[in-house]
Amino acid sequence: MSGNGGKDRQTLTEVKERLASTLREARDQIVALKEEVDRLAQPPARYGLFIEANEDGTADIFTGGRTLRVNVAPAVDVQTPGRGQAVLLNEPLNVTEARGYERVGDVVTLKEVLEDGERALVVGHTDEERVVRLAEPLLA
Repeated sequence: MSGNGGKDRQTLTEVKERLASTLREARDQIVALKEEVDRLAQPPARYGLFIEANEDGTADIFTGGRTLRVNVAPAVDVQTPGRGQAVLLNEPLNVTEARGYERVGDVVTLKEVLEDGERALVVGHTDEERVVRLAEPLLA
């Protein structure tokens, strides 16, 4: 009877180890699923166009048809984005990431570059004239 008890303990220990391993795997899966649910529940991010950095660490951006002065996340160097570069905004409209330059838009004809060298008069497809700001790559 004593030889059988040792085998029972060994079997019981193996079962406990398998159960503990299964529980750890299940916990890891639950944590991963919770992170995914949290990520999917976040509100959508908005994009804006960087205009300029300000001395107080804020930035002027253009989004939703208006110019706003917004805060910049500490992880983003406010001097890094160039004029016209896309920036990612969180829900309270703080700059959280600098992105690339927009690669799509309206086709216009350049009529003239204005005296300040930063704006231009363009003509759209309906012969509508508009003044636009030139993006950083176009200034060079």
